[in-house]
Amino acid sequence: MTALKVASYNIHKAVGIDRKYDPARILRVLVEMDADIVVLQEADKRLGKRPAAIPHFLLEQETDYAVAHLARNNVSLGWHGNAVLFKKSLTVEALEHIELPGLEPRGAVVAEMATRAGPLRVVGMHLDLSGLYRERQIEAIVADIQGRPKMPTILMRTPYGKQMGALFATTILSKGFVWVVQDTRGRFDSEGES
Repeated sequence: MTALKVASYNIHKAVGIDRKYDPARILRVLVEMDADIVVLQEADKRLGKRPAAIPHFLLEQETDYAVAHLARNNVSLGWHGNAVLFKKSLTVEALEHIELPGLEPRGAVVAEMATRAGPLRVVGMHLDLSGLYRERQIEAIVADIQGRPKMPTILMRTPYGKQMGALFATTILSKGFVWVVQDTRGRFDSEGES
């Protein structure tokens, strides 16, 4: 069996818990993770043209990643802050956007890829923080995926902690998906260091 390493990473617009903007720190983490596919949340700033938090040229220069062309302009990394990075050995077959309901603009991104393990669909999302629209957003994503041709699919989101993932899990499991969650890097129930 061929393994692929995937990761979801909220880069908070490249601003750390020390409140310093430091794209080099994000690049170091990406290199250390060495995942085949990384879904980023908060990869773009929220106002104006939504410029990328990490310049494209730095990603290309400092990592082995290519950026999936999900942006609808030439300054963003992704769409609604969601971006997909992939090792250059993988091939992107299709890219899509999923509009999500909510008070503030939200969306999910879809990347279908040819990988050494076979075809794979990755869905990146950063859902409503208040929880008011989260269930409807999850249902919209699941409905969209169920309307597509069958393919191994990974839904990747910002980990808000295992407890906050219970609603997400209930919806996903009821639709026949598998649910995996992990707290990471000293957050929530993780014992690791942040």
